[in-house]
Amino acid sequence: MDARRSQADRLQEIMGAAHAGAQDTPVMKREAPITFSNPKAWDFYVDGTKIPDVKFDAGPSWSGLMPISGAANETRKLFFWRVLPELEARSQPDQPSCHRFWPTNNASNVNDLLFWTNGGPGCSSLEGFLQENGPISWSWGQSEPTPNPWSWTNLSNVLWVEQPVGTGFSQGVPNITNDDELAAQVAGFLEQFLEVFSELKGSNFYVSGESYAGFYVPYIANYLYEKPNPHLNLKGIWIADPTISWFLVQSQIPALRFANQNVFPFNSSFVAQLQNVSDVCGYTNYLDSVTYPPTGPLPLPPAAIIEEGMVYYGDDCDIQDMIVNAVTKTDVQDAIHAPHIEWSDCSALIPYVNQTDNSVPPSVNNVLPNVIEKSERTAVVHGLADFILIAEGARIAIQNMTWNGKQGFHTPIEDQSFLVDNMGVYGNYHTERGLTYVEFYYSGHMTPLDFDAGPSWAGLMPISSAANETRKLFFWFWPTNNASNAKDLLFWTNGGPGCSSLDGFLQENGPISWSWGQSKPTPNPWTWTNLSNVLWVEQPVGTGFSQGHPSISNDDELAAQLEGFFEQFLEVFSELKGSNFFVSGESYAGYYIPYIANYFYEHPNPDLKLKGAWIADPTLSWNLVQQEIPALRFAQANKNVFPFNSTFWATLQNISDSCGYTDYLDSVTYPPTGLLPLPAGAVIDNATGAIITRPECEIHDLIQMVVGQLNPVFDVYRVTDMYPSPWSVLGFPQSTQQFIYFNRTDVQTAINAPNVNWDICSGPVYIDPETGGPGEDQSIPSTLSVLPNVIDKSERVVIVHGLADFILIAEGTRIAIQNMTWKGTQGFQSPIEEDNFFVDNMGAAGNIHTERGLACEFFAPFSRSLFD
Repeated sequence: MDARRSQADRLQEIMGAAHAGAQDTPVMKREAPITFSNPKAWDFYVDGTKIPDVKFDAGPSWSGLMPISGAANETRKLFFWRVLPELEARSQPDQPSCHRFWPTNNASNVNDLLFWTNGGPGCSSLEGFLQENGPISWSWGQSEPTPNPWSWTNLSNVLWVEQPVGTGFSQGVPNITNDDELAAQVAGFLEQFLEVFSELKGSNFYVSGESYAGFYVPYIANYLYEKPNPHLNLKGIWIADPTISWFLVQSQIPALRFANQNVFPFNSSFVAQLQNVSDVCGYTNYLDSVTYPPTGPLPLPPAAIIEEGMVYYGDDCDIQDMIVNAVTKTDVQDAIHAPHIEWSDCSALIPYVNQTDNSVPPSVNNVLPNVIEKSERTAVVHGLADFILIAEGARIAIQNMTWNGKQGFHTPIEDQSFLVDNMGVYGNYHTERGLTYVEFYYSGHMTPLDFDAGPSWAGLMPISSAANETRKLFFWFWPTNNASNAKDLLFWTNGGPGCSSLDGFLQENGPISWSWGQSKPTPNPWTWTNLSNVLWVEQPVGTGFSQGHPSISNDDELAAQLEGFFEQFLEVFSELKGSNFFVSGESYAGYYIPYIANYFYEHPNPDLKLKGAWIADPTLSWNLVQQEIPALRFAQANKNVFPFNSTFWATLQNISDSCGYTDYLDSVTYPPTGLLPLPAGAVIDNATGAIITRPECEIHDLIQMVVGQLNPVFDVYRVTDMYPSPWSVLGFPQSTQQFIYFNRTDVQTAINAPNVNWDICSGPVYIDPETGGPGEDQSIPSTLSVLPNVIDKSERVVIVHGLADFILIAEGTRIAIQNMTWKGTQGFQSPIEEDNFFVDNMGAAGNIHTERGLACEFFAPFSRSLFD
């Protein structure tokens, strides 16, 4: 086994630069503060108004192929981007890839030139250009390119280069065996480049890159220091999430600790298996041996195998691979935000002779110390959400490196020490002896239907048979694709109150999926129409396309209106009469569904056989119970997502203590010993009898506000979200799209919807019973009112909850259940067992418990929308 080849393979297989192929490029409307006199420069000119798919003037740039030497017969060329008339980069992937020069938009930086390369080895720098630091952003989840306000061209002229030979569009046959030779080729390229773009001679020069560029960049800089280019003033380097040591150090040793501190939903038996591997291979306590200052060179763990100067490890100690294999199923990919795509923008072959980089040892043990000593500054940055190259591994590598006469950093890296103006803490920062190290929170390794959806029926249906009835609910009915389930009818509603069930249809459980980050709709293989006829209804009146003026003040009245809707619906679709009927929904449907089911049991519809109810992440009790009490413990259990400083943690703890939240969850027992008392933070509203929270005890909102300042794309429904923020065709929770799908007139016409302005959530949908004006729901939470009767009369009631949901927290649902009495007994009598919900070929996916007709399921990787 070749260790270096193994590292390159793993970087490609597991991480990759992983996203869309690179093809188009450009950005902001402006004149360049630099022009070029050499006529040859015009051969490389790119008109920023003519770049395919870019709907704004991107400004001038230059791109094309540049040879790596002045030899007349030179065939090896590094490509510097050219605009392809018919997106040849997509249709002809075997064509050369790009290198691109883009002038700074800041005249004060016109004498600076920054070189960027991605890693791989063999990965295109156009990925960095288009999805990281270029002036045009077409990142994950974007439907089209947009200007990048944080482009590095704000700070410098930037040169994106696809190198070495064999990468992307670059041309020629790879003939290098190590990164000294790679650096020589880059130096040759720069000589030719500066002959054409001679106005850049004399520039302050910086070399930067990511990932495997932890090899590339130090070797390039070292070469330029040892064999200076008289036309460039090399100032320093910048490398992100870099490969600077052996893969054993950067990916294996810290892998288990990383998994234990992040959202890896493994069952206890698999965790024990990982722990055993970590113990045997010497990983478990290794990180604790990394001191500040170091006490000497760090020893290799027992897992290390050394051959011909290379350090690698056996398959029995490949703990990262065990973890990766366990999380590469698509549902877990969603939970940890990994895209459902194939690796495509790295060259199929490693661009070295025999596909092996023979640069030994890694840069921290070889050229990087020399580069640090000769540079004005060297920066190593790392995303704390990166698992292919783990930040703790970079710390080990730095602490084992000697530069400027000393080994490692001599003082510890202070947590929460990297601040951003007007934003607060964004990571950890440390500088010693010319080396700056930064760790970023929320950062990872990088920084219309075209199918037959089948028949369905949709439109407005009145809630009564009155001739003058103006109140109508919008529905979309889809028949099952399974004939054995043709006598089943499932009703679905979203919550809000006032949120459209078309959200559930399009982004959760419908036959068409256009979820967050999808560029277009696709068939949903897990649609609920596989199991039943399904009826999505926008209700109550005032929601989505539904028509009329809201006239209800509680959910008994809501249920009565829905029952009227069904009478009218079944007169039209009479073949559905006699169906086995199920009611389902999510979120505020924790009110809706129990009240609807209870109404149907108390006022039976002779044409429907109600069998049970299913509610996801439901509002079952007061907000005090489901948000405030469990909020701090949730944040503490997910500190990587809630990276507060010690002062704020102390503030939260003080609120929790004084409001009676801290020990409350420990009072929830199986079986319960009696009704659970209210904590000190509770107040009873004398007018309505509702339980509300003292203002000084509203800890949930405080946590949400502060984490939203730290992570602007924080999603209370799915706390693991981070940059890039995926677009949503429905405009929720992030409004980044160019259109709202159900606001398109062609869509409205196709589904028989009125031509009105559609919002995913609207309202208010209740009225004040005293004044008749806008009001709030006067209903009592379902666990304290109608839900026990529904459980008693149903074949089964199911409550499910995603453990990544912060708007309604799973521990709050457990409290509500343990305080509810049904079938003569309070709560579950035995504890909810961990890791006992299994999915075929997937293993444990959560926890399930059933007693006396109530099934409760908690899903480890999921959020409020269990199907996103």
